[in-house]
Amino acid sequence: MAWDRERANAAQLAAAKNLGNQAASLKARLQVVSKERKSALEQVSFLEAKIESSASKFADDLCRSTYDAKKALADNYLDMLISLKEKWEKKKATADCVVRLKEVMANIDLLKEIMNNNLLASNELLRLRAKEVKLGSELDVMAVSDFSVGKLDLPQISENLPEEFKAKVPSEWVNEPGGETKCAGGQFEDGEFDAEE
Repeated sequence: MAWDRERANAAQLAAAKNLGNQAASLKARLQVVSKERKSALEQVSFLEAKIESSASKFADDLCRSTYDAKKALADNYLDMLISLKEKWEKKKATADCVVRLKEVMANIDLLKEIMNNNLLASNELLRLRAKEVKLGSELDVMAVSDFSVGKLDLPQISENLPEEFKAKVPSEWVNEPGGETKCAGGQFEDGEFDAEE
């Protein structure tokens, strides 16, 4: 029995030693894993800082690129406006020059006419003013009010009337042979009286 007890103790001792070795191995492994975890956390922190730095740099680059693009667009727009303004000013100056040139040419023609006809400026002015008054008076006499013939109560001539009745109707109201219709349906062809010249 003592022998069995010794063997049991030896077995327990061996098992305890084996457990101690396993514990030491697990402890060493745990230290390694702890170091690896610490290294991994440091690497994660480094990568996060790098990502944040990259994101900040990307945002700065994007902001700078956007600013440059907007500035280039604004510069191009300003150049276009300046060009349009210059063209408009040149066109206005050209138009003013044309007006002045026509005025000078008209004055030259007037002076040539006065010199060729040996006219005095005062006499020519009096003649033109008299002509102006005469033309104004003629215009006042010729002025007529604008009205529509459709509002007048004009007789209507039917083509089916007897010949004896047509003979009593003024010739201005019926079709003249080979001529145009003076009135039809109570209205003249153009809807208004034609002013005689």
